[in-house]
Amino acid sequence: MGYGRDPLAPIKDAVTADDNVVVPIDAAGFGFWLKTAFGDPITTGIGPWTHEFRSGSWTLPSMSIEIAMPAVPRYAMYTGCVLDQLSWQVQRAGLLTATARLVAQGEAIATTSAAGSPTDLPLRPFQRRNLSTPD
Repeated sequence: MGYGRDPLAPIKDAVTADDNVVVPIDAAGFGFWLKTAFGDPITTGIGPWTHEFRSGSWTLPSMSIEIAMPAVPRYAMYTGCVLDQLSWQVQRAGLLTATARLVAQGEAIATTSAAGSPTDLPLRPFQRRNLSTPD
């Protein structure tokens, strides 16, 4: 039954690059994840603005993400990343977060960054008492 006590040599199979990322739901950066899910929003107003995201497009927005480990040095650039799923839980306390499930087409490893020197986005969390969902 099977191949006996001697297993077969390993084979090269499809390369997969997918994982979950937990991100804060805040005023500074969560729009990036909504844009990744639905594409560019329809923005109206002079300030405050209203952003309307619509689903149903035939093309999925894609991006590249670099994971940096400068102490090693190892920089992994994931290309063709698309959002597979975006979910969040509503809770009474704590930082409001979402889980983004990403799928990528490939990975390229380098010893230097291809993204340059990105700047940090400030964390601007929403106050829970101000959140609402329109009907």
